[in-house]
Amino acid sequence: MSRLAVLYSCDENYAKIMAVSIVSLFENNKDMSDICVYCLTYNVKDETKFRLKAIADKYKRTIDFIDSASICEKWRFWESNEDSRYVRLLADKILKEDLVLYLDCDLIINDSLHELANLDISKYAVAAVLDTCRKKAREESNMQDINNYYNSGVLLMNLKYWRENNLYERFKDFKLKNNNRGMFRDQRILNGTLENESYILNPKFNVTPELFKFSSKQIIKLCRIDRFYPQEILDKARRRPVIVHFAGVSIYRPWFKNCAHKYKKQYREYMKLDSFTNFELKEENNLGARVSMFAKYYMPASLFIFVYSVLRKE
Repeated sequence: MSRLAVLYSCDENYAKIMAVSIVSLFENNKDMSDICVYCLTYNVKDETKFRLKAIADKYKRTIDFIDSASICEKWRFWESNEDSRYVRLLADKILKEDLVLYLDCDLIINDSLHELANLDISKYAVAAVLDTCRKKAREESNMQDINNYYNSGVLLMNLKYWRENNLYERFKDFKLKNNNRGMFRDQRILNGTLENESYILNPKFNVTPELFKFSSKQIIKLCRIDRFYPQEILDKARRRPVIVHFAGVSIYRPWFKNCAHKYKKQYREYMKLDSFTNFELKEENNLGARVSMFAKYYMPASLFIFVYSVLRKE
């Protein structure tokens, strides 16, 4: 029996997508003694909150809504139009929990989270899965070892450690000293600040589309890094992912009609479990996105890497 605190962040537009993730969380962790969901909200309607609470009630779980605007007004060290990007960096100010699992909305829980709930990260600030982002994003973090750059879409946060080591001031200091432009700016702060205080998780806890598509050697070449997960570890994560993260373009996102992700069927099964999550699938009408989708999904991995390298003149 375990207890788990989970943190999401969403606005009204993403509430139903988050709800699917919450349903999958509850469905695959019915034997967990307690699951408390915290939701940082941005202009989420009362009716939507009522429907989300009804889902939690159905599974005998709790969900608490926290208004992000009021929190950010007090602690913000960024521009006000970027609250949704940075607010989770205030987790230790917002929550009384010592350990919380932050989850992006665009993912599903495919198996039990008991292992994460019981993982000892008392000596670390966070635990996360290595990312497949390109070298430029890694270099922007000012890390000494860019091989350890991780994806913050699934982030086990040791908030007790955050408070004891005053991470709020360290995050603030890092942002003030580094250029605000660039890619994945909140993720950059986490990686740059916590390079030597982060525990690297098994990739099964955050399997993104590129982990399904590319081999370990191909990821090393694509990202221009020196090492990644061993292929056998990556293969096991693909066969039985605990968390499937639908990051990227719409062809990887099951709430779009054109999705070709191998876990779209499972996602849509979770959609059917509640009337609030059983929403109409979206259309992808952006031509540029369609071209990108073709390259990322239908082009063979080796050809994609070659074309990408030529375009980047690598």
